[in-house]
Amino acid sequence: MTSAAGSEVDPSVCYRHPDRTSWTLCERCGRTICPECQILTPQGVRCPECVRETGGSVQWTPVASIAKANAARAAKAKRSLRSSERAQRRPAWQQTALTLLAPGGVRPVATWSIAVIALVSYVVGLVASNAPFIALAAIPGYEWQIWRFFTLSVGSAAGLDLLGILGFLLNLFFLLYAGPQVENALGRSKFLWVFLSTTAVGGVVAVLIFRPVAGLVVPLMAMLGAAAVIVWHVVALRVQVLLLLAVNLVLSLAYSTFVFPSVVAALAAGVGTTILFRRHETGRLPYLVIAGGVAGLIAIAILVGFLR
Repeated sequence: MTSAAGSEVDPSVCYRHPDRTSWTLCERCGRTICPECQILTPQGVRCPECVRETGGSVQWTPVASIAKANAARAAKAKRSLRSSERAQRRPAWQQTALTLLAPGGVRPVATWSIAVIALVSYVVGLVASNAPFIALAAIPGYEWQIWRFFTLSVGSAAGLDLLGILGFLLNLFFLLYAGPQVENALGRSKFLWVFLSTTAVGGVVAVLIFRPVAGLVVPLMAMLGAAAVIVWHVVALRVQVLLLLAVNLVLSLAYSTFVFPSVVAALAAGVGTTILFRRHETGRLPYLVIAGGVAGLIAIAILVGFLR
């Protein structure tokens, strides 16, 4: 076999890689090319030199790359099929739990992280004289410590009384129910914006009425409000979320009347911020409005605390 340059080459090996056997020929020059050198073009398989001579600015995809991409897709599909088969073999209660904790198969990392931090903080509070509550709760007189408005959710007042433990576990359960739905629908970034901003709103109200507040009950109501907005078009889910909202409002009122105003404020903030994000899915407007509103409310709380 004679190459385009006139030199003799073995027709059974690649002209660019003599150590590689191949029986594929370039459609233009007729030289043998291995899979790495095969470039798929509209005119057929060609070698790199012919592509350079005729391709201009056109970008070609090597056949080997296509084969590698197809193999990767096939492997991914196989792994997905095995995962689906394993999921179908799980007991019904496990499938239900996974659907609630990871809706759509997406892991709600932000919700899980908040839940774990809240649980660890509660346990630490039990053995450390409520140190997390003292450091993280929204407490009148400490308005200048701005972080408290955002950390109060994981600064629960811990105690060994049955009612307190039951209340914390119920709040944790409902957060793990509503949080993943909201995080999956809005995305992790927007979810955190909703969670932190509504928590701050609840903390501001608590400081203004001169009552300390801490725990998941405040952002929980915001998450339920956000979930109601997200599922509003589905009647069955809407009714379910509204019933949960009503139950939690009654429990909040029965457990502590001075926390109730913060809970209602967080609920309203959760509905408002979620509507804002849903109507403006792109752009900075929702972030600017939320950041400005929260900053203004915190400034008012600090000023009131200073004048009190």
